[in-house]
Amino acid sequence: MKGMGINRMQEAKEKMTGKEIWKRYGGWCMVIVLALLVEIFIFNFRTFQSLFYDEIVLTNEMVKTDGLVSYGSGHYSFEEEKNATLYFENIPDTIHNLRIDISVPTSIDLPYLENGVCYVTVYIGDEASEYVYDVSTEAIVDGVDASKYLWFNSMGIVHDMEIDLSVASGFSIQINEIVANAKCPMLFSVPRFLILSVFFALIYVLRNKSSVWKEDCMEWTRGKKWSVAFYLILVFFLGWFFISHNPAIDYRRDFTPYQELAHAMAEGHTFLLQEPSQELMELDNPYDYYVRKMEVEDCKWDFAYYEGKYYVYFGVVPCIMFHLPFYMSTGLDLPDEIPTLFGAVLFALGVFLLLRQIVLLYFPKTPFPMLWLAAAVTGMGCQIPYFLVQPEAYNLPILFGMVFSVFGLYGWFLYLRFYEKEGGKKYVFLALGSFMMALVFGCRPQMGLFSFLAFPLFLPILKGNAIDTKKKMCAAFTAVIPYVIVAIPLMTYNYVRFGSVFDFGAMYNLTIFDMTQANYTIEKVFYGLFEYLFRLPSVDISYPFVDWMEASHHLWQHMVFYSEPTLGGLFSGNIILFSVFLIYYLKKDLKDRKVLGFCGGLLLLGMTILIFDAEIVGAVYRYLADFSFAVFLACFIVLFMLYEKVKGNDTEVCYKQLFVVLCLLSLVFNLLIFVSTGLKFPLNEGNTLLYYQLKNVLMFW
Repeated sequence: MKGMGINRMQEAKEKMTGKEIWKRYGGWCMVIVLALLVEIFIFNFRTFQSLFYDEIVLTNEMVKTDGLVSYGSGHYSFEEEKNATLYFENIPDTIHNLRIDISVPTSIDLPYLENGVCYVTVYIGDEASEYVYDVSTEAIVDGVDASKYLWFNSMGIVHDMEIDLSVASGFSIQINEIVANAKCPMLFSVPRFLILSVFFALIYVLRNKSSVWKEDCMEWTRGKKWSVAFYLILVFFLGWFFISHNPAIDYRRDFTPYQELAHAMAEGHTFLLQEPSQELMELDNPYDYYVRKMEVEDCKWDFAYYEGKYYVYFGVVPCIMFHLPFYMSTGLDLPDEIPTLFGAVLFALGVFLLLRQIVLLYFPKTPFPMLWLAAAVTGMGCQIPYFLVQPEAYNLPILFGMVFSVFGLYGWFLYLRFYEKEGGKKYVFLALGSFMMALVFGCRPQMGLFSFLAFPLFLPILKGNAIDTKKKMCAAFTAVIPYVIVAIPLMTYNYVRFGSVFDFGAMYNLTIFDMTQANYTIEKVFYGLFEYLFRLPSVDISYPFVDWMEASHHLWQHMVFYSEPTLGGLFSGNIILFSVFLIYYLKKDLKDRKVLGFCGGLLLLGMTILIFDAEIVGAVYRYLADFSFAVFLACFIVLFMLYEKVKGNDTEVCYKQLFVVLCLLSLVFNLLIFVSTGLKFPLNEGNTLLYYQLKNVLMFW
């Protein structure tokens, strides 16, 4: 009996009071309630705005139509062009909105056109204007109710109204209903509610008084592992979702160099199976774009041409890793989406592991949330979203160049962490790190310059007395041998193709200009720095919020500096990167931590690669990934150092808040790439319905 009484007392103590329960779970309840309130009262404010409108049905009040043939019951076909106009007169009230319920029933689901979309432009003449003027243009999509409401305010009673209609596909429309001053129903969006919940949960977790800021990066707890797993799953899910729901990727796949190289290697040679045409082989200068365009009918694009054979000038390592073994084992071509998705997740993991090792070695006071945000911002800021929506061969060598670079540096930092300890494990880390860094040359040769980061990392060890000469020699041998192992087959591959061990074949590319005649000018450096780093993004308040821009400078017209559309410079789209300029202010502290050389090396080598890309080609958005991870690493090294200086001061709270805000801004900007148009595989054409459903989720005004 006495034992039973003790057990009851212990159970009573273990039972939490209501106040304790609220203290533990009340914050999470408030997150859900806040997300619900925002969804209902902010994202659906149009419902309350239109609550007392007097609806005016205009469906049967059309004065006339132009460009349409009526078949009754609201069904029309276009006469010639895919556009028409509806006319209305003497609407007896001020117009606050229009509900235009139109569908395009004859549209065919084509992955190269927007399907089921009717573009509507409304012109009105009211008490303030005798002539009609444009008040609204929207895309109406059957299946997306929010798209059917056009919001504007006329200046008094409307005496004339015109509605222009146009479609990208289909030849007929169904006008179900046109209503002025329509009451907007509650359009509750479950995906938006979930996004809001996650966003507010993130803000709640990262608030200043949150206990997570007390979590350091030293102990590898279960919760921290789950947070990293959540990030990796999110990267995988985003990639899988947008790849699997965009048929335009398969339809527009017109460039398959790695698949063709796998076929050639399976036959035992390095040149492609397709023979160049006789016209191409007879040209005096086959690299002259305009001559090829005028005199050669059949010519491969963006392949290397050398002595009568086609070659793939992209790095061979992705082909050997993925395409060749898949083709040899199945006889099928591996889609580029699979290695792209795999590489994106690997890079996200590698960045996190590398940043954690840097923190463990140099910045032990860094809180875990700061490390998590730094890894997420670096992963998303290094063009991973762009690669996931553009899963093609152009991106694979760059992506895996980044993957091997971060894992190579991770191996080197593991060696730095254990080099004073006994045992051979540290040499395994060193060898694997060097092997990864060597593989970068087989992916993206210019990114191989990051191997020079070995000097600021290892020279202090070689000069110091922490280990004896024998161990220094052993470490040097261990670091160099993997480069030799990789270099022998890679150089042999180059020699067999182009007669030089250092020739990767990029100069023989059949592209828009003659790369064998590439020149080097100081102007390219300035234009490259501007385009890659500081070009302002085209940001708008309307969906999809960011837009691609064409370069307008004169060097492109002279075929000197090639430019492709861009979303903006690296610094302009990621404001947090401007903190790298604090390196001058923190140079003494960084030097004391023995990380100044590494940080400066990242920036120096990154800018060297930028200049190389600008001089050889010009400004191409995907080339940002050649050096962006180095800039992000240097940025967060500076910010970690700055945090250790302000920790415990009055400015610590402001610093953490500013850090979180800048990280979120960077994440939002880069994630918007998933819905941006102007891509080779645009979502608005590959999956029109999904594109406009996302518009309904993200845009509520």
